[in-house]
Amino acid sequence: MDDDADLRITVERLLAGQGHAVLSAERGSAALKMLQEHPVDLVLLDYFMPGMTGEDVVRELRAAGHTMQVVLQTGYASERPPRDMLRDLDIQGYHDKSEGPEKLLVWVDAALKMHRHVQAIKVSRDGLNHILQAAPELHRVQSLDSLLRGSCCSCRASWGSPAHGWRPVCGPLNLTASSRFLKRRHS
Repeated sequence: MDDDADLRITVERLLAGQGHAVLSAERGSAALKMLQEHPVDLVLLDYFMPGMTGEDVVRELRAAGHTMQVVLQTGYASERPPRDMLRDLDIQGYHDKSEGPEKLLVWVDAALKMHRHVQAIKVSRDGLNHILQAAPELHRVQSLDSLLRGSCCSCRASWGSPAHGWRPVCGPLNLTASSRFLKRRHS
């Protein structure tokens, strides 16, 4: 997002040439509307724009719960955003436009890598939450028949294979025979 049309088009072409899908906007308000309709992984945002500054846009994104990666760009090296603002707004970095396209691509690569890691952490967290929610069910009291049926089916599956004439059948168990077997093994 940049109010300078020439620079915006140049960055669009640079990123598209690197295989990235690119959406662009000239103003902060247009970008906010677009980001509500299209989820993105990374926002490159000009710091100084008329109307809403890059800081204003980021504050609105964060207030709306958006967690995408953000790299602020500035053409004024002496007026870089302070570190506290980067930390407060959860912005991943800033790029001085005078440093050229290679440095911009480094920021893009780093931010997208961070996005992948954050997504992997979220997936892991969700999986752990699922396990924690299912844990009470794992500790419920089960009948001997249910436990033995599950154990026998597991053993049958690991001891034989259909290629050797074994048929995987887990039908009713003879609990009397199973119980006698268990008593003899433990006596």
